[in-house]
Amino acid sequence: MRWLTLCVVATAWLTSLGTAHAGDLEDGQAYYLKACGRCHGPIVGDVVAGGPSRYLTYVMMPPYGPPLKDVFGRPAGADESFEYSAGFREATEGLVWTAETLDRFLLDSRAMIPGSTMFFKEPDAEKRRLVILYLEANS
Repeated sequence: MRWLTLCVVATAWLTSLGTAHAGDLEDGQAYYLKACGRCHGPIVGDVVAGGPSRYLTYVMMPPYGPPLKDVFGRPAGADESFEYSAGFREATEGLVWTAETLDRFLLDSRAMIPGSTMFFKEPDAEKRRLVILYLEANS
């Protein structure tokens, strides 16, 4: 019986390591809308309770970048609704958006993809982690 209890507790603990806490998702949403939402727009069908409506003051202009809903696992430059620059398409051939590629891109977008028209640098690893968790939850 103890063995079964230990297995159940260990499984629950290991499962929790891979999930984001609600607070992390809310913080990720807030940072996304502040730093990314002005150009990419709010995420339709946002998984965070209350959705992006409480932050719409940040995103009242038309989006200048591609929508980021379902970005995880998507090849870079693949959203049909957006016209990517030739330099971006050339520099990202074969690139798929994962936590690792997004982290590098958000650290310094032009260093990773010199042909990109997006210019963004976020040196704070925690802010990058939060926005990546938020994007992953909405993919």
